[in-house]
Amino acid sequence: RVFDNGIMVEFLASVPEKLNGEEDLRTTIGKLSSRLDEIKGQVFETVRKHYEDFVQAYRDTTDINTEIKTLSADIASVQGKIKSGELGKVLGAVADQRSVAGQIDAHKKAIKVLETLCQLHDVLGEHEIAHDRRDWCAAAEHAATATTLLSSISPARADTEPAPCDPAIFSAIRNEVRRVRGTLLAESEERWSQAITWRLLDGPTLPSLSMLPSTKVAGQTQEAPLSSTVFCLHRLGALTPRVTAFARLVLQQLLLPLITDPLLSPTISTAAGALTIGLVRAEAPKKTGKSKKGPRCDPVELLPKLQSILAAILDRFRAHDDANESHHISAFEISGLIGPVLLDGADGLNATLINASLSKVFAAGTELDAAHHAVEAFETFLQEKGFASTAPGPLAESFTTAHVSRADQRKQELLNEARAIIMADNMATVTVAPSADRGGPLAGRAIAGEHAALTEQTKAVFVLPGCQISAIAHALVDLAYATLSSIKSSEPNSAAEQLFATRDMFDLFRAIVPLRLHEKIETVPSIAAIFFNDCFYIAHHMLTLGHQYRSALPPALAGSATFMDLVPVMQSLGEAHLDRAIVFQKSMLASPLATIAAAIPHVDDDQRRDGLLRQLKRVYFDLDRLAATWKPLLPGPTYSTALGAIVDAIAAALVAAILAMEDITEVQSDHLSAIIAELAAHAEAWLPVKPTPPLRSVERAHVVGRLLNARLVQIEEIWKGCQTLFSVAEMHHVVRALFSNSDLRAKCLLAIK
Repeated sequence: RVFDNGIMVEFLASVPEKLNGEEDLRTTIGKLSSRLDEIKGQVFETVRKHYEDFVQAYRDTTDINTEIKTLSADIASVQGKIKSGELGKVLGAVADQRSVAGQIDAHKKAIKVLETLCQLHDVLGEHEIAHDRRDWCAAAEHAATATTLLSSISPARADTEPAPCDPAIFSAIRNEVRRVRGTLLAESEERWSQAITWRLLDGPTLPSLSMLPSTKVAGQTQEAPLSSTVFCLHRLGALTPRVTAFARLVLQQLLLPLITDPLLSPTISTAAGALTIGLVRAEAPKKTGKSKKGPRCDPVELLPKLQSILAAILDRFRAHDDANESHHISAFEISGLIGPVLLDGADGLNATLINASLSKVFAAGTELDAAHHAVEAFETFLQEKGFASTAPGPLAESFTTAHVSRADQRKQELLNEARAIIMADNMATVTVAPSADRGGPLAGRAIAGEHAALTEQTKAVFVLPGCQISAIAHALVDLAYATLSSIKSSEPNSAAEQLFATRDMFDLFRAIVPLRLHEKIETVPSIAAIFFNDCFYIAHHMLTLGHQYRSALPPALAGSATFMDLVPVMQSLGEAHLDRAIVFQKSMLASPLATIAAAIPHVDDDQRRDGLLRQLKRVYFDLDRLAATWKPLLPGPTYSTALGAIVDAIAAALVAAILAMEDITEVQSDHLSAIIAELAAHAEAWLPVKPTPPLRSVERAHVVGRLLNARLVQIEEIWKGCQTLFSVAEMHHVVRALFSNSDLRAKCLLAIK
């Protein structure tokens, strides 16, 4: 069937209708056999896939049939039990069991209510006994316990455990508990009122607070300590509103006046055991001169005053009698209630201190460190005594914000100062030398001393070469040193910003000066030299600038405080602009050098030679002026390299023109030799110290001068010493131009290889 369904048709279609005449019959049969094997494989794969699908479907059908049979058997079993009545009996037994369990549970709850009522009776009895013997703390504990027990059997609670009490019984007991609690609460509030008394601020009358160690209720002879009164109010659930009201009065009558009136000071007395806290006003200092400023609310003086009041109040609350050692409120509980009232809110201590006192310190920008230390000590006290949950708090955070703002402001001031220095029209120069250098591992050491022992390579890195720099660069480096020197007395945020400001100063120099003096740097040799020196002078100080002040920086910055990454950038900037100036000077000589090159082949013509010499004289005059400009400004090695590049360009033009001549007569040779000798003399005067590496074109000109004066027998010896300067082809050309054809010339040409 598979073959009938198309595969055999495909097979037959693959057989060519006509065998190719060039193909062997056996080869064709082999191809047909291979194709037949492929078709067999496809048939096998198709059969196998259909078989696997059939087996899976068969297994699924078998599993479903088995489950249907099991379910049918279960249904038949249940139907049999229903017909026989067994299921009804089981359901009836379950209902009976649930009814009995409900009755047992109701009896248990009733018993629990009775037990709670008995406990209430005992607790109320113990309360009366404790109250009669004036044990206020125990009486308050029993009253609180009775309230808790009563609430557990309230009829208003349907989900109570135990069950709700009978409403009539509950009402009677509730009235008794309320009476007991009300009596004790009234006595506690009366003792609180007697223990804590106020004389409120009223016009010129200054406020005061009096806190007695113990008090008694009218008609009673035994006094109760303040700690017992506090405990009673706490257990009766009435302490929080009393302490909140008390804390508001402390804030409004004692603390806020101290903040708003710097002439006020607290007075604290414990005479006769009573704590009395009041305020006294000092005389205002007499104003001198035209000053209209009154006394300043200094946080360094103010915060210890506030702390002394809070500490005295907390100590009085903490005092308790030994007889009730276990019945007292911890200091943290009292201060935890007082703290939020005192500190939080728009009119709280934190906001008032920030607005009325600290803001003036921030605005003045002086004595920040002393004020910061005072704030840290005050907030540590608040946290240790429980008034505040954490330290540092909002006061210290305001200092952090102020420091950040002050640091940003200081950074902007420094950058403005740096920008003013950079933008100044100040073209003055300053001479710098190694002996007057600041910073670096070799600062201030004598040249004849430790510097003399250094290698040339080390000197090039660490010794500042003598040169002239602009007053702008000098002032900018002075500002950088002054900025970093002040880090030692700065706050960490300010120290970091001062470090970043110093880096930004140098970035301003890199960004502004090249753009502002772009044309002058390129076209005016003195400006180019000074700018180059400025860049290397700044880079020299940046080598060790960060290291010198690293110890004064915050630990997080000390490891990364460096300017080394800016050193190659600044050096490259100076080199790039000096290179542009050199290119410009070369371009200025291009026209006369082109005229000279055109006249070289006609040097034997008097008129042409005179024009050539006039052009050379002009070139030498320009280089004399350039040398006179650069020599006093640039460091020696830099001067030799910069001017040498231009001298080398002149030599290259002369050598190229001479090497282009096909024939050089004896007269021409003499004139050309004189021209090259004159160039060599000028080069010696311009460059007393030879540049490193040597000037290739100048050396080539020197060799050409020797060749022009040499005899044929000397050529081979000259060639041996200049093989790195000339190619074989160039040397052959010079020999052919100088000497006529002969066997000796041919021998010489063969020797040059």
